[in-house]
Amino acid sequence: PVRSLAVLYTNYLHLATLTTTGISTVADLKGKVVSTGAPGSGTEVVAFRTLEAFGLDPKKDLSSQPLGASQSVDALKDGKIHAFFFTGGLPTAAVLDLTHTPGITARLVPSDAAVPKMREKYGDGMYYPVVIPKSTYSLDEDVTVVGVANLLVVSDTMPEQLAYDITRLLFEKQADLVAIHPQARDLSLATAIVGSPVPFHPGGIKYYTEKNVWK
Repeated sequence: PVRSLAVLYTNYLHLATLTTTGISTVADLKGKVVSTGAPGSGTEVVAFRTLEAFGLDPKKDLSSQPLGASQSVDALKDGKIHAFFFTGGLPTAAVLDLTHTPGITARLVPSDAAVPKMREKYGDGMYYPVVIPKSTYSLDEDVTVVGVANLLVVSDTMPEQLAYDITRLLFEKQADLVAIHPQARDLSLATAIVGSPVPFHPGGIKYYTEKNVWK
């Protein structure tokens, strides 16, 4: 019983490792110790589905560790894990910390080859390929990864006026959101209504209709 107010931005699947591990593809994770995200998190869901698309069983083919982003970075630096997954916007603070640590060379592993199988199993609109520009983390090259829409979701019982007001404030106060996280720059009327796997709230639809973007 939920409804969307907006597609806010894309979550990028970061698969981070060090050049010293020899891991350059998702398939290379077989037999390795890998953090797949906090238990029950969005990261864990996408990580498991990505591994599955590459023919890997996260319970059998690798030793998965349920760590959060900052814990994963520390564990990778300390040699306790070989790689970690994390889904987030750009830039992700923990990944920035890793890529800017003196004395190590980090690598982000591409995962976009998983998208066709993930779409086949979970729906055409759920996952899509996105590019992490090399400038984001001072990498040697752009990296194409799995992307998934990040939604603002509310109860279907929320009053229409409240849902309308929240949606309106997203755009009227966008500059304030950008000051909190630069990913908020990606919010736009055109993209806010595309990619939600659940229906939109009538209050949100009212706002988008007034702005002449609702199809």
